[in-house]
Amino acid sequence: MNFHSLAFELGFFIPKIRESQMKKTDITVNQLREAFARLGNAFFENGNHNLNIVGIRTKDVEANSFNDFIAAAYKDRGQWELKVYEATTDPGVYWRRHPMNRKGTAVLVPGQHRRCY
Repeated sequence: MNFHSLAFELGFFIPKIRESQMKKTDITVNQLREAFARLGNAFFENGNHNLNIVGIRTKDVEANSFNDFIAAAYKDRGQWELKVYEATTDPGVYWRRHPMNRKGTAVLVPGQHRRCY
């Protein structure tokens, strides 16, 4: 099984994400595929469970909230599966000021990071 990830400002490519009422059901595999293509990134379509893991930042910048999305698009037995979860791509204020790790607090970095898992 291969793992790939991509984090970017998807709102530039899917206008509805720029709306404050955006829901996770508004995200589709085709929208993700088109956004990857516009960014010049690879979208993995061959084989089963060849994951495209995507961090989607919305325009909502309120701290300490799950105001973004993490999506996983992959094929299972030749059929597309899309799982979208409410999440955050940036840490809350508390964790930025009091990191669990002495090296600091992680922030999802924009860009495609192939074979990093």
